[in-house]
Amino acid sequence: MVDAERARIAAELHDIVSHKVSVMVVQAGAAREVLATMPEEAAAAMSAVETAGRNTMTDLRHLLGLLTPAQNGEDEPYDVDLSPQPSLSRLGPLVDRIAFADLPVEMRLSGEPRPLPPGIDVTAYRIVQEGLTNALKHGDGAKAEVTVRYARTTTCASRC
Repeated sequence: MVDAERARIAAELHDIVSHKVSVMVVQAGAAREVLATMPEEAAAAMSAVETAGRNTMTDLRHLLGLLTPAQNGEDEPYDVDLSPQPSLSRLGPLVDRIAFADLPVEMRLSGEPRPLPPGIDVTAYRIVQEGLTNALKHGDGAKAEVTVRYARTTTCASRC
Protein backbone atom coordinates (compact mmCIF):
# COMPACT_ATOMS: atom_id res chain seq x y z
CA MET A 1 0.00 0.00 0.00
CA VAL A 2 2.75 2.48 0.93
CA ASP A 3 4.74 1.65 -2.23
CA ALA A 4 1.71 2.16 -4.43
CA GLU A 5 0.98 5.51 -2.79
CA ARG A 6 4.58 6.60 -3.19
CA ALA A 7 4.48 5.64 -6.87
CA ARG A 8 1.30 7.68 -7.31
CA ILE A 9 2.90 10.65 -5.57
CA ALA A 10 6.01 10.36 -7.74
CA ALA A 11 3.86 10.41 -10.88
CA GLU A 12 1.95 13.41 -9.54
CA LEU A 13 5.24 15.14 -8.73
CA HIS A 14 6.50 14.56 -12.27
CA ASP A 15 3.29 15.96 -13.75
CA ILE A 16 3.35 19.07 -11.55
CA VAL A 17 7.00 19.84 -12.13
CA SER A 18 7.10 19.17 -15.87
CA HIS A 19 3.99 21.22 -16.61
CA LYS A 20 4.74 24.21 -14.41
CA VAL A 21 8.42 24.41 -15.27
CA SER A 22 7.58 24.24 -18.99
CA VAL A 23 5.21 27.18 -18.60
CA MET A 24 7.87 29.07 -16.62
CA VAL A 25 10.52 28.49 -19.30
CA VAL A 26 8.21 29.75 -22.05
CA GLN A 27 7.25 32.82 -20.00
CA ALA A 28 10.88 33.64 -19.18
CA GLY A 29 11.81 33.31 -22.87
CA ALA A 30 8.95 35.58 -23.88
CA ALA A 31 10.01 38.16 -21.29
CA ARG A 32 13.58 38.13 -22.61
CA GLU A 33 12.36 38.64 -26.18
CA VAL A 34 10.23 41.70 -25.37
CA LEU A 35 12.24 43.21 -22.52
CA ALA A 36 13.66 46.11 -24.56
CA THR A 37 10.59 46.90 -26.64
CA MET A 38 7.65 46.02 -24.39
CA PRO A 39 8.76 46.28 -20.76
CA GLU A 40 5.21 46.05 -19.37
CA GLU A 41 4.62 42.73 -21.13
CA ALA A 42 8.02 41.49 -19.97
CA ALA A 43 7.16 42.43 -16.40
CA ALA A 44 3.81 40.61 -16.66
CA ALA A 45 5.54 37.50 -18.01
CA MET A 46 8.11 37.57 -15.20
CA SER A 47 5.33 38.01 -12.66
CA ALA A 48 3.69 34.89 -14.10
CA VAL A 49 7.03 33.04 -13.78
CA GLU A 50 7.30 34.13 -10.15
CA THR A 51 3.75 33.05 -9.35
CA ALA A 52 4.18 29.69 -11.08
CA GLY A 53 7.48 29.18 -9.25
CA ARG A 54 5.92 29.91 -5.86
CA ASN A 55 2.96 27.62 -6.56
CA THR A 56 5.28 24.87 -7.74
CA MET A 57 7.38 25.17 -4.57
CA THR A 58 4.24 24.88 -2.45
CA ASP A 59 3.15 21.77 -4.36
CA LEU A 60 6.63 20.28 -4.09
CA ARG A 61 6.84 20.87 -0.34
CA HIS A 62 3.47 19.21 0.11
CA LEU A 63 4.27 16.17 -2.01
CA LEU A 64 7.80 15.71 -0.73
CA GLY A 65 6.49 15.89 2.81
CA LEU A 66 4.27 12.92 2.02
CA LEU A 67 7.31 10.87 0.98
CA THR A 68 9.10 11.42 4.29
CA PRO A 69 8.76 8.58 6.82
CA ALA A 70 6.41 9.25 9.71
CA GLN A 71 7.83 11.02 12.75
CA ASN A 72 7.50 7.88 14.84
CA GLY A 73 9.97 6.13 12.48
CA GLU A 74 7.43 3.71 11.05
CA ASP A 75 7.03 3.45 7.32
CA GLU A 76 3.45 4.69 7.38
CA PRO A 77 2.26 7.77 5.49
CA TYR A 78 1.26 10.86 7.41
CA ASP A 79 -2.44 11.25 8.02
CA VAL A 80 -2.97 13.91 5.37
CA ASP A 81 -5.59 14.63 2.81
CA LEU A 82 -4.19 14.37 -0.70
CA SER A 83 -6.98 16.41 -2.25
CA PRO A 84 -7.59 18.34 -4.28
CA GLN A 85 -6.63 16.13 -7.15
CA PRO A 86 -6.66 17.60 -10.65
CA SER A 87 -10.07 17.29 -12.23
CA LEU A 88 -11.77 18.12 -15.49
CA SER A 89 -13.68 20.70 -13.47
CA ARG A 90 -10.32 22.55 -13.09
CA LEU A 91 -9.53 22.78 -16.82
CA GLY A 92 -10.38 26.50 -16.89
CA PRO A 93 -7.36 27.59 -14.80
CA LEU A 94 -5.11 25.21 -16.75
CA VAL A 95 -6.26 26.67 -20.08
CA ASP A 96 -5.85 30.20 -18.68
CA ARG A 97 -2.23 29.49 -17.64
CA ILE A 98 -1.39 28.07 -21.06
CA ALA A 99 -3.09 30.97 -22.85
CA PHE A 100 -1.18 33.43 -20.66
CA ALA A 101 2.02 31.65 -21.72
CA ASP A 102 1.18 32.75 -25.27
CA LEU A 103 -0.57 29.71 -26.72
CA PRO A 104 -4.15 30.49 -27.72
CA VAL A 105 -6.44 27.67 -26.58
CA GLU A 106 -9.95 26.97 -27.77
CA MET A 107 -11.87 24.89 -25.26
CA ARG A 108 -15.02 23.01 -26.26
CA LEU A 109 -17.24 20.99 -23.99
CA SER A 110 -19.98 18.75 -25.33
CA GLY A 111 -22.47 16.61 -23.54
CA GLU A 112 -23.64 16.98 -19.98
CA PRO A 113 -20.74 17.17 -17.49
CA ARG A 114 -21.13 14.67 -14.69
CA PRO A 115 -19.00 13.26 -11.91
CA LEU A 116 -16.47 10.72 -13.11
CA PRO A 117 -14.62 8.08 -11.15
CA PRO A 118 -11.63 9.83 -9.53
CA GLY A 119 -9.00 7.85 -11.46
CA ILE A 120 -10.63 8.65 -14.81
CA ASP A 121 -11.10 12.30 -13.88
CA VAL A 122 -7.44 12.76 -12.89
CA THR A 123 -6.23 10.85 -15.95
CA ALA A 124 -8.36 12.91 -18.34
CA TYR A 125 -7.06 16.14 -16.79
CA ARG A 126 -3.45 14.93 -17.07
CA ILE A 127 -3.93 13.98 -20.73
CA VAL A 128 -5.16 17.50 -21.52
CA GLN A 129 -2.36 19.01 -19.42
CA GLU A 130 0.31 16.96 -21.19
CA GLY A 131 -1.12 17.77 -24.62
CA LEU A 132 -1.19 21.50 -23.91
CA THR A 133 2.30 21.43 -22.42
CA ASN A 134 3.62 19.66 -25.53
CA ALA A 135 1.82 22.14 -27.80
CA LEU A 136 3.35 24.99 -25.83
CA LYS A 137 6.86 23.52 -25.95
CA HIS A 138 6.90 22.12 -29.47
CA GLY A 139 4.17 23.97 -31.34
CA ASP A 140 4.56 26.89 -33.67
CA GLY A 141 2.27 29.14 -31.65
CA ALA A 142 -0.85 28.13 -33.54
CA LYS A 143 -4.07 27.70 -31.62
CA ALA A 144 -4.50 24.58 -29.50
CA GLU A 145 -7.93 22.99 -29.42
CA VAL A 146 -9.26 20.97 -26.49
CA THR A 147 -12.52 19.09 -26.74
CA VAL A 148 -14.01 17.27 -23.79
CA ARG A 149 -17.01 15.17 -24.70
CA TYR A 150 -19.27 13.57 -22.13
CA ALA A 151 -21.21 10.71 -23.70
CA ARG A 152 -23.83 8.48 -22.22
CA THR A 153 -22.78 4.85 -22.36
CA THR A 154 -24.66 1.77 -21.46
CA THR A 155 -23.08 -0.85 -19.32
CA CYS A 156 -23.65 -4.37 -20.50
CA ALA A 157 -24.59 -6.55 -17.54
CA SER A 158 -25.88 -10.10 -17.55
CA ARG A 159 -28.81 -9.09 -19.80
CA CYS A 160 -26.69 -8.31 -22.88
